[in-house]
Amino acid sequence: MSEPRNHASLESCIPGRARFRLIKTENLINEFDTIIEFLKGLSGVIDVVGSVETGGVLVIFDNNQLKIVDIIRLATEEGVFSLIDDNLENNERQSTEISEIGARIVGYLREIDQRINSATGGLIDGKTLIPLILFAIAIKRILSNRTRFAAPWYTLIWYAYSIFMHWHHPEKQSLETSIK
Repeated sequence: MSEPRNHASLESCIPGRARFRLIKTENLINEFDTIIEFLKGLSGVIDVVGSVETGGVLVIFDNNQLKIVDIIRLATEEGVFSLIDDNLENNERQSTEISEIGARIVGYLREIDQRINSATGGLIDGKTLIPLILFAIAIKRILSNRTRFAAPWYTLIWYAYSIFMHWHHPEKQSLETSIK
């Protein structure tokens, strides 16, 4: 284990994404590409984008294979950089814990989802109904020919598509179907 010559702070951290701010020194300018290549070489890292001018480094990683604590530990052990603000446990906890009000909202939405599901005999649920409503509003806006809306029709269609795909995970469903 060599002593890290570069130092960084953890700017933000959510599962699968971390942003570091490296302290700008003469060392950093000379070693920036090496730091980026080291991070890209870690198993589970999907992409690394950085700017030597700002010292910012964005690391996108598979949260199932790698955790932020592992990235920092490996970077420190290899002497690539060390964390200045060692408030990592707090950042990790904040990114995975849900607030009391958040838990209540999730509970209410689950209850609504179950009511919709039972009212339609399992034909539709909240995860399908919400994108359908957005899609219907978009179609209504297309047919009305009015252009003064907070969200244009094409934005609503994009949101409906994104929400539906996010909630239904079609790539996982097709994988599960092919396994059966």
